[in-house]
Amino acid sequence: PVFGSLNHEITQKGHVRLYAFLCEVMVEQRLNYSTMLYAMQLFDQVLARYENFQKEQILVLGSACLTLACKLEEIYVRRMLYKSLILHLN
Repeated sequence: PVFGSLNHEITQKGHVRLYAFLCEVMVEQRLNYSTMLYAMQLFDQVLARYENFQKEQILVLGSACLTLACKLEEIYVRRMLYKSLILHLN
């Protein structure tokens, strides 16, 4: 993973926290595992490009990456996914 290369606020612990969050949403919404991995890959790519990313924004960015991954990977994206993400972020 690319975390920590440019951005020193995102630690391995934060990366693991995001992974656990995405796994929870993946199971709850019955998403493909490959979708979650693609979301993590997108997350790492964003971290590699932006230095000013703060650790408080990990779950927000992870949710955005999961949404994009679902649009690209999943055949059918449930509306409940967005409600689930909002509930988990609050």
